[in-house]
Amino acid sequence: MGRFAFLMLLLSFAARGLAQAQQNYYSVAYSGGSCLVTNGSPGGPYTLNNGSWGNGGTGQTASCSGTITATFTWVGPDPAPAKAVVTQTCSSGAWAYTGSASSADGLGDSPVVQTTSIPPYVSSNSSGTHYSLVNGGASVSVQCSPSCSGSGSAASAGVTYSATCQPLSVSLTGPVRLTDGLHVAVGQSVRATVSSPVAASGDEYSWAAPGENPFANYQVSTSGGVFTPFALPPTTSSSMSFYFGKAGTATVECLYYSVLLNTTIDLTTQVSVDGPARTNYNESCGTMQLLSIAGTTLTVWAPGGATPTGFWLWGAVDENGHIWGCHEHDTLSDPAFLSEGSGSWTYAQVKGGYVTTDGARTDFSGIDGAFPYPHTAIYSASHLEQGGFDDRPGADWTGVLSRYLPLTVDHDQEFQLFIFYKPPDDAAGASVYVPKTRFNWNATGACASADGIGWTQSDRSSGFHVTTDYPWPFPIW
Repeated sequence: MGRFAFLMLLLSFAARGLAQAQQNYYSVAYSGGSCLVTNGSPGGPYTLNNGSWGNGGTGQTASCSGTITATFTWVGPDPAPAKAVVTQTCSSGAWAYTGSASSADGLGDSPVVQTTSIPPYVSSNSSGTHYSLVNGGASVSVQCSPSCSGSGSAASAGVTYSATCQPLSVSLTGPVRLTDGLHVAVGQSVRATVSSPVAASGDEYSWAAPGENPFANYQVSTSGGVFTPFALPPTTSSSMSFYFGKAGTATVECLYYSVLLNTTIDLTTQVSVDGPARTNYNESCGTMQLLSIAGTTLTVWAPGGATPTGFWLWGAVDENGHIWGCHEHDTLSDPAFLSEGSGSWTYAQVKGGYVTTDGARTDFSGIDGAFPYPHTAIYSASHLEQGGFDDRPGADWTGVLSRYLPLTVDHDQEFQLFIFYKPPDDAAGASVYVPKTRFNWNATGACASADGIGWTQSDRSSGFHVTTDYPWPFPIW
């Protein structure tokens, strides 16, 4: 193998880029540059060979020159990135017998010159790889002007050049891309990663907290509602994981310092955080009333009637004509980008307040009953499946009224009823429950009797009062 052929082979291996295997990428096309040879061959305009652009030749004189233009065109269904890194690799070399040789790779690398006296031989080789930050878009172009020449009794010159353009961005695992952008559901896992083609030891990543109530984890059960707040990762971490707790539009941002680029780049991406659609079918709350309950027979107390066995919330009529203390009937449908019914939802309630019976006060806190709330279920997030919540708080003295007479009861219980939604798992991991809606309601009133025959009773504005979507902070118990 001749010196020129061997040189071109080495340069070709050094400059050959990796094949583009990803779905979204920049294709590249080259133009410009030529090789001029006297009394030899082959020479001519630069051509593409094994992924590299260039040419070379051997003769009495040989030289390569001209400006190479690499034009990158975005290919793929996703939008073109806002920022990208161009990697240019160039090798320029020449040799001559009984003459001179020079080279420059067009990237600023100094040539390496070698000489021998017997036979009188000189070679010059300049090569290197350089990185540059560019604005992305549908089309990007860069230029390089390498040159080399050899002149003598025999001489050779050759240039090989290759370039790649790769996105520099914050990529999100979990969200799915639609025609209008990225979408993720509240409660779905998100992993944000700085995708850098020039990642190196010493790079720094300064993440910002995204909007829409990010959190690290939330686990709910009868035994506890455990909330783990969002925390920024260390500057050595190129990724962070979290969930969104509120519907809206969030910006995920990282200030990325690149050692190889020697600069800091502000990288951002936006994602639509979608929540389920809620339809309310009936919401009603009764009043605190004296009731007499015997087996399945319930009688509202009236003077001269049966002795009351308790003081309960009562009188809410649902859409089917049934009577409850209070009730809430709803459907939830998954966000439009998900298959309807792929998620689930349920009711749970946190209790508070107190009841005072003859001066003895009982305070309430924590989960009311269980998670999910007793007599409810885990429902499919579909408009075809309706869920329902019913409650009847109060004070019960069945069979023991005589112990308390004369009796006074001050009933002041407060409740936070939650609709919890859980979307399907996504590519980033398992989903968690998120409180979609909070209903603040109360059952408040008082009653008294001196002898169990004559009674007074009053209700103090029992009912639903405030409804909040995506309450924050999350309930814990």
